Amino acid sequence: MYRKALPEGHHEIARCLNNLAVLYKNQERCDEAEPLFLRALEMWLKALPEGHPDIVRCRNNLATLYRSKEGLL
Repeated sequence: MYRKALPEGHHEIARCLNNLAVLYKNQERCDEAEPLFLRALEMWLKALPEGHPDIVRCRNNLATLYRSKEGLL
């Protein structure tokens, strides 16, 4: 719904992608989560200043995903 109502790259779309990726990661669907995290991060990097909490959170989510894929968590 957001994709129809908001312009491409809007930060709320990025938030939804990130939240869906978190759900997929929690369901151990890491291969589906990774591209969503990456797309959300890309959108936030274009829309927000470096160091913004959403950017930091998304990078942390990606790091957690990568650690779990390598069996470190």
